[in-house]
Amino acid sequence: MGSPEAHTEASPEVATKAVLADLSSRAQPKRTSADPISGDPDKSDIEQEHRSRTFNQTHRLRYYVSAFVGVLLIVELVALFLIVIAQGLEILKLNEWAFTTLTNGVLLQTFFSFRTIVTHLFPDGAKDFQK
Repeated sequence: MGSPEAHTEASPEVATKAVLADLSSRAQPKRTSADPISGDPDKSDIEQEHRSRTFNQTHRLRYYVSAFVGVLLIVELVALFLIVIAQGLEILKLNEWAFTTLTNGVLLQTFFSFRTIVTHLFPDGAKDFQK
């Protein structure tokens, strides 16, 4: 094996390298995922995924609400159509002013409900709708 002199000569070099490695690791701050300034890619990926998930949920909810209200408006228009047919066949006898008021009220309410849906649920589509 080696002489005791070789062993003592190698020990200071190993110790010096260990100390230098320890000092260099302390000089660089350790980045944690909880540190917002660190620019940790994991945290930005999580935030981006959360924004994407929230965006998708918002769009799904908007489409469900618009579809539900759209179905209600279609049912309302079909009911108005049946009332007009019944009035024409004299099955339903309404005064002329009552029939006109009912018809105009339903049509105006349908138009403004549709406009409100487009304006508030889909703001980008409202720009095209208002032109």
